[in-house]
Amino acid sequence: MDRPRDLRIWAVVPVKPFGVAKQRLAAVLDADARAMLARGMFRDVMATLAQLDELAGIVVVTSDAVAAEIAAGQGAHVVPDRENAGVSRALAQAIPVLKELGCDAMLALPADIPYATAAELRAAIAALSDHDVVLAPATGDGGTNLLAAHPPDAIAFRFGQDSFARHLAAARAAGLAPAILDLPGVSRDIDSPADLRDGMPWRADDIGMRPRHPDYRSCKAHGGGA
Repeated sequence: MDRPRDLRIWAVVPVKPFGVAKQRLAAVLDADARAMLARGMFRDVMATLAQLDELAGIVVVTSDAVAAEIAAGQGAHVVPDRENAGVSRALAQAIPVLKELGCDAMLALPADIPYATAAELRAAIAALSDHDVVLAPATGDGGTNLLAAHPPDAIAFRFGQDSFARHLAAARAAGLAPAILDLPGVSRDIDSPADLRDGMPWRADDIGMRPRHPDYRSCKAHGGGA
C-alpha cells in the first residue's frame, strides 16, 4: 500500500476501569492495590508515549473517570468506552474517531506494559515505513502487546489469549506480510503473581532500582509483596 511521506500516526491505549483491573493478582494484591498498580502502569505508558515526537497524538479509550482525567491532563483525546467488552471492541470504537482525526496509521498498545521503552515504540513506528502491520507478542500467554496498522483498520482485531497467532493469520488473510518485532519491554506485561517483582514493577535506570511512580509505593503498602 502506498504511504504518504509523513504518516499521521496516533497511539491508541484501551484502559479497563481501574476498579476491576488485574483480577488475576487477587491472590497477592487487594482491590485497592490492584487499582493503584493499574493506575501506575497506565501513567508509565502515557509517559513513554509522551516522548515520541513521531506521534500525531494519543487516543485513550476508557469508561474510567480517573483514567480519562489522567489522559486529558496529558493532552490525549479521550473516547468513552460505551461497551466495556475488551480490547478489540475498545479499538473498534476508536476507529471512527481516528478517521475524523485524519489518522493514517495506528499504534495500539495495552495500558499494563510499564517496561516498554520509547526506543521500542520508535522501532515499531519505523517498521510501518515498510509494513502495513507490525506486531509484538506478549511473553507467556500468546497475546499481542503491540499492533501497529496502516490504515488503522487494516486487519480485524483479535485480542485475548493466543491473539498473536490470530493477528498473524488475519494479516496474511488480508494479503499482508506483518513485521514481527522482538521488544522485551513491550512484551512484558503484568498479569499474574509471577509477573510481579518485589510486588510491583521496578525498573533499572541510571540511579538504580526504584519504583517509577508513587502509585507503586502505595500498591506495596496495600499488600503488594508477591
